[in-house]
Amino acid sequence: FKEKLRAKRMSERESKDKVSLPPLPSANDPQAKQGFFIKHVQLGEQLLVNGSLEEGIFHMCLALTMCPDPKNLLNIFQQTLNPVIYKLLIETLPKIKEEVDKVQQLNSVD
Repeated sequence: FKEKLRAKRMSERESKDKVSLPPLPSANDPQAKQGFFIKHVQLGEQLLVNGSLEEGIFHMCLALTMCPDPKNLLNIFQQTLNPVIYKLLIETLPKIKEEVDKVQQLNSVD
């Protein structure tokens, strides 16, 4: 029983760590990347306004991964977002970026 419980908890932890990404635009399609960027900034803002912090931050991070100038966007976010939300964004961004990079590498191999 203990082993089954331990295995279940491990799989729950692993699934919690994995990120479910939406379909990503081709790395070679600037218009698709721009559309993805705009869509996810707007969606992230809307979700944050509605109180869905985790989802809003997730979409803002997705937008940052497709942004042509992420440092500038981060500066804008730092000036406009609540400091707590900005801190969560900064903490979440590396994980999302890593997942997006993995998917893009797999897509470029195909």
